[in-house]
Amino acid sequence: MTKRFTIFGLLAFFCVSVSAQHKDAIALPTAKFITGTNDDYQKISFNDSQWKPIKAGEVWQTQGYPDYHGYAWYRFHVVIPSSLKNNGNWKDSLRIFLAHVNDVDETFFNEVAIGKTGSFPDDPGGYASKWPSVRTYCLRATNPLIKWDTDNVIAIKVFDGGGSGGIFMGNPFIDMLEKTDGVFLSVPSAEIKYLPNEKAAVLLLISNSFNTIVKGTLKYAVFNAIDKKEIIARQEEILFQPFDKKIFQLNVPDKPGIEISYTFTGQGENASIPITGKKTIPYILTPAES
Repeated sequence: MTKRFTIFGLLAFFCVSVSAQHKDAIALPTAKFITGTNDDYQKISFNDSQWKPIKAGEVWQTQGYPDYHGYAWYRFHVVIPSSLKNNGNWKDSLRIFLAHVNDVDETFFNEVAIGKTGSFPDDPGGYASKWPSVRTYCLRATNPLIKWDTDNVIAIKVFDGGGSGGIFMGNPFIDMLEKTDGVFLSVPSAEIKYLPNEKAAVLLLISNSFNTIVKGTLKYAVFNAIDKKEIIARQEEILFQPFDKKIFQLNVPDKPGIEISYTFTGQGENASIPITGKKTIPYILTPAES
C-alpha cells in the first residue's frame, strides 16, 4: 500500500519557493529511468540496477524514447551530508527542486509520498495535467525520513499525456530552504494607473509566503533609460510578519524608457541570495483627446 505524506503531518509539506539554489546545493543531473509503472518502484529496497540512466533536465523523447507517452519513473540515489544542514542559515527545511514535469508527478522520498502535482488517469476524477507548474517539495530538517550522510532514494512517478515528457526546463537539485525563499516581489502591469499630465502610479508589491518572521533591506529605483537619468532611488528596512504583504506606490513619468529595478536582501539569519528584478513600465501611445 502506498504510504502518504500525511503520515508525518507537518513534517512533509509543499513549498512555493522557486528561487535560485543556495550554497552547497546538491545537483541531481542523472537518474535511473524506466517506462511503465509499478508500485514497487517507489520502495527503497527495489533493485533498479537494470534501469537505464537518463538526464534530468531534458525531455525523454530526446534520450531514446522519441514516441513514448504515458507512465514512467525516475529514481535518484543521493547522499545528503549533514554539513548541508549545518551550513544553512535557517536550518529549518530541506528543499527538493525538480524543475518542470510534463504532465503529472507524484514524488516519494525514501518510500513515502511527499508531494503530488496533477492527477493520473487512474485517479478519482481522472487525468489532469499541471504543466508547466514548477515542482518544489520540502521536508523539515528534523524529519526522520531524511538519512543524513547516507543514501536516500527519491522516486518520481510521471505521466506524460502528450507532447514532451519527463523532468526538464531546469536542473533538479537539493538544498536547504532559506527564509527569503518565501519573499516575492512584483510590479503588476494590471495595477498601473495612468494619471493626467503624463504621470503614472505604479505599485511595487512584496510579500512573505512563509509562516515565519523575515527581516531585510529593500532597495528600489526608477530609471529613465532614454535620458540615462535616475529619477527615484530609495531604501527601506523591512520586517515581515508571517504571511505579511507590503505595498509601495511609485509615481513615475508616463513616457518611453521608464524602468523600475528592485533588490531584497535578507539580514542576519535571513541572509541568502538577494532577490532582484526589473520591469519596463508600459506607456500610453494614444494622444489625448483634443
